Amino acid sequence: MHNHIKQLWDCTFTHSILLTGNLFYAPQSISYLYTGKKALAQIKADGPTHKLAGIRMGGKPIEWYNADFYHVFDQNKKELIGYVTSAWYSPAQECNIAMCMLPVGYTEIGTKLGVALPNRYKEQDVDDAEVCKTPFKQPHKGNEGRGLNLTGSKL
Repeated sequence: MHNHIKQLWDCTFTHSILLTGNLFYAPQSISYLYTGKKALAQIKADGPTHKLAGIRMGGKPIEWYNADFYHVFDQNKKELIGYVTSAWYSPAQECNIAMCMLPVGYTEIGTKLGVALPNRYKEQDVDDAEVCKTPFKQPHKGNEGRGLNLTGSKL
């Protein structure tokens, strides 16, 4: 699935398009009222509380789609802060990689986290994870896309 489609897929009734870092998908110049227009304007004004972020994490290689969300923890406070929306083992990265929904304060690149993986994949009760730059692997020259060209990152 293309990254922009995956990011749109991660939008739900409780998570807006703004949380995926794809503001350019939200209609800004439309003058008529549409469902969610006021809510999107309020989120844009206040700033989002949560964002989609990429992480690299430990554990055994994840080889099947997650049937449920994996919990993400603040390692220092041992507190639940977010959840993994999708995860997979990356042979190129030689580790598990994932997209997760986190409070904005935890989305800085290099932030240390913990992920509770299912028994099949876990090496510890909470495996180490770290927020990283996306895309996980840089595309070939000419295929960077708008977000990467503008910001140097997909999210």
